[in-house]
Amino acid sequence: MSAQTKMQAAIHGRWAVAGIFLANGFLTGSWAPQIPVFLTRLDISKFTLGLLILLFGVGAVMAMTWCGHLISRHGSRTVVRWAAASACWSWRLRPTCRWRQSPCFSSAARSAAWTSP
Repeated sequence: MSAQTKMQAAIHGRWAVAGIFLANGFLTGSWAPQIPVFLTRLDISKFTLGLLILLFGVGAVMAMTWCGHLISRHGSRTVVRWAAASACWSWRLRPTCRWRQSPCFSSAARSAAWTSP
């Protein structure tokens, strides 16, 4: 692999990481204004919501350490493929859960989920 090819691969990787951070920031930014709606619609207390947000962070740290171990053992390509497959499978199971009534579940997703076999 030449130096030019390595540089191009590094640039592509940086853009991919920047895209993931952009998507994550957009999703978090669009979810945060919905917090008052969650409180009233799901009828939960501020303490419960705070605990859930704290657990999101704890779960992220645990997932990062676990994924780091898996990547060092199996390689990033294999781990990303398994993660993508499990994410697709969990999306298929989503219509059966109670959270489909949450305000973040858009009307398009709701209609697609309820009309699927």
